Amino acid sequence: MSPLATAQTMYETHQCDLMADIADFLARGYVVSTPERFFLFRAVQAHRVEHWLSASEQADAWWLHLGIGPRGLSGVRWFMDQLPFPLPRVLLARGMRDMRVRSYDFDRFYQLST
Repeated sequence: MSPLATAQTMYETHQCDLMADIADFLARGYVVSTPERFFLFRAVQAHRVEHWLSASEQADAWWLHLGIGPRGLSGVRWFMDQLPFPLPRVLLARGMRDMRVRSYDFDRFYQLST
């Protein structure tokens, strides 16, 4: 199954709208799709992950909303290499059921992936 098809199945299982998220991330975030990977991510303020930033607001973290692809350090490194610029933190939640936000120091996260 392709990463995009995997994402669609995940969203349907949780009764969410993948196409709406893709549209939001195309307009105000980042979408990276290859035959092996699919990622939605955006710059945020670490204390307000759900908030979409306005042009006047300063981001201090990357929020990985969705990441599908090879697991392990090679997948983490590939994601880190897609980020257009560094920010102090990388935030993510593991899976759609456990939405607890995990926060990682950008430099440490990058070093661990090499």
